[in-house]
Amino acid sequence: MRPRLSGLFGMNPHPLALALTAVALAAPLTLGSLPALAQISEAGEDVERIQTVKLEDKIPPVSGRIFFKQRRFELSPTVDFSFGDAFFQKIGVGLKGDYHFLETLSVTAHFLYNFNLTSSSVSVCDVDGACGSPEVDSLTNVPGKLGLMAGLGVAWTPLYGKLSLMAEKVLHFDFGLTLGGGVIQYMAPENSEFEGVNKFAPTGHVGLLFRLVFTDSIAMRFELKDYIYSGATVQLGNSTSKIENQIMFEIGLSFFLGAGSED
Repeated sequence: MRPRLSGLFGMNPHPLALALTAVALAAPLTLGSLPALAQISEAGEDVERIQTVKLEDKIPPVSGRIFFKQRRFELSPTVDFSFGDAFFQKIGVGLKGDYHFLETLSVTAHFLYNFNLTSSSVSVCDVDGACGSPEVDSLTNVPGKLGLMAGLGVAWTPLYGKLSLMAEKVLHFDFGLTLGGGVIQYMAPENSEFEGVNKFAPTGHVGLLFRLVFTDSIAMRFELKDYIYSGATVQLGNSTSKIENQIMFEIGLSFFLGAGSED
């Protein structure tokens, strides 16, 4: 006779009873693991949320402009320094005003006064052979001593860009050219036809312009200009004047007035 398996209390195992028993045994394990799974899911969401906030804070959107120049006035107190001086080192203070009738094109007016120092490349020697730096007032027969400078011009700034600093700050800038003309005051040498008096001469200038924008109304302005004029010099033969080039580096703090327009 074939042996038969008996279940609990001697009863034969029923398939339905076996299934219910398996579910009952598995239920504590499944229910106990639900809190752990929930915690893992919530932790993952928190990490994703923190990463999203940090990325948004560190890398702000930089598309578009933060300021507009069209239909605005720009007022700039400036300080100027001369380059390549043979006899006089110039330090100038001035004021510049622009009106931007287009975003990339403006008209400008400037006024500047120069203070003259002796250049480091100049020295004088006495009869005993002792040499030293001369006084400014003793250099009366050399060119390059400048006073007032004033003029009008145009500025064209077609290049606009952005500079990111360590992904924390975005600086905006523009770059272009300047061109114009005006008058310049210079001291004629004593041995020239004007005998050491101050003279005014027409001048033209060409240069490079760079602005570094801090806010929609404040920017730092840098210019490198070459002023070209014809000045009297010590007479040598039939020559009584010569073309002079004065290179100036200008730093200014610009204030923009008005709301501006992007049209």
